[in-house]
Amino acid sequence: MLVLSFLVSNLYAGAASSSFKEESRKSKTFWSASSAIDGNVNTAWMIKSEELSSDALDVITGDEEKSKWPRGEWIEIDGPIGVSTVSSIGMMVGFSQSEDTFTDYARVKSAKIEVYEFSSSMELKKTSKTAEVSFEDKMGMQEVAVSGIDISSEGGGKYRLIITDIYPGKDFDNVAVSEMMFYLKDFDVQPEIAESEQGVEGSDTSKMTDKSTKTYWLGNEGAKFGFDAGSATISRLSITSGSSSYARPKKIKISTGGREQVHDLANTNKAQWFWVPSVTGYSGSTWDTVYVEVLEVYPGSKSQEIAIAELGAKATGLGF
Repeated sequence: MLVLSFLVSNLYAGAASSSFKEESRKSKTFWSASSAIDGNVNTAWMIKSEELSSDALDVITGDEEKSKWPRGEWIEIDGPIGVSTVSSIGMMVGFSQSEDTFTDYARVKSAKIEVYEFSSSMELKKTSKTAEVSFEDKMGMQEVAVSGIDISSEGGGKYRLIITDIYPGKDFDNVAVSEMMFYLKDFDVQPEIAESEQGVEGSDTSKMTDKSTKTYWLGNEGAKFGFDAGSATISRLSITSGSSSYARPKKIKISTGGREQVHDLANTNKAQWFWVPSVTGYSGSTWDTVYVEVLEVYPGSKSQEIAIAELGAKATGLGF
């Protein structure tokens, strides 16, 4: 197998890659692998131009045309310490800052995922576990179910995604990936309210965690609360709104560990689930308090106080 010196990985905040474009007008690492896990669609992992790169691919397909650059370029994401099970992978397959940047640069069409695990002596070794994934040529986060790429080592490991095919760019064949995420199998945990703001005087935050949809925590405009789940690493949360007699959350901001995401809610009293922002490239990676802030509401028929009946949570690990 051909060994290429340029494939020596540079690690940036839990991510590494076969190559990345060096930026002279911005920071040197602006297009590095870490930009694919920073929660910002205005940045991206972007590979070097062909003339500055090299063929990263020992023929995967046996077809010379299908094995041409930039196929074979890869990005590698650190997994959590310990055993983990991947249920799906999410990716924004191009530079998603705008429709123009998306079409200007090449996008990932298909990829192969490889798994590396740390041995008991903390030596990183490639396993035989692989998966193939394909993506549509469209903007936004695409989530694709996968199986068979679990990390079974207590020492943890890494996931490597190798590009096997692309959608050509209108102007450039540099592949770009704005965001990617490995979604790990999670489980139910009990949320614990840590703090709240703009609650109605006398309203009890424990009503959100009493497992009854008939009792509510009531908040005023700008209502916000933070919660934990013991030492668990929270991956998802659910909001169950109260009766339509009260105002219901229409738009919320979820924040933790310096990352935030804004989500729209339907006008329903059914539980609605949302991913908690990740601080690495896999779900359930935050140890910090998770905050929920109500930005907009559906008006209530009788009261404009915001009613939240239940808060649910899932986690990928129980910590130490």
